[in-house]
Amino acid sequence: MQSADGNAVSMERELAKIDANRTRYAASSELVTRRLALLRYAAGDGT
Repeated sequence: MQSADGNAVSMERELAKIDANRTRYAASSELVTRRLALLRYAAGDGT
């Protein structure tokens, strides 16, 4: 569906996609951070 200016982009839909990507990025980032911490622990002397 197009708006009055001929633009078929839904701002609400795009904002929802951005929010979903932000959530996925935060979860992935946390997972990577924890995995790296485990690798640092395993590579070190256990402290």
